[in-house]
Amino acid sequence: MNVKEIRFGPQTDDHDYNFKLKHAKGFLEDGDKVKAYVFFKGRSILFKEQGEVLLLRFANDLEDYAKVDQMPVLEGKRMTIQLSPKERSSEKACCCETCCSCTESGNAENGRGIRKGA
Repeated sequence: MNVKEIRFGPQTDDHDYNFKLKHAKGFLEDGDKVKAYVFFKGRSILFKEQGEVLLLRFANDLEDYAKVDQMPVLEGKRMTIQLSPKERSSEKACCCETCCSCTESGNAENGRGIRKGA
């Protein structure tokens, strides 16, 4: 399990935010932890509240994929939040033909757990 970092600025635009959100979802689906932070340069430290709102929005948007390990904390010029992936559910296709959920629903085909017609 690795820790992937994602850096924001206090004035991060929506397109940049969504791009980084998409990458964070991918990291979490791969089983990696995500450490997101807002880096304040110069006088931008005045926007501490904006940085905290941004990180809380980030955590809220990822609530289906992750749980919050550490709420936003200001450490020097960085405000960080740490997220870890949620436990995976067993709803995904399995690789055995004898699985009860696959054989009952008709999803098992050739012992690969692939849906019929997919």
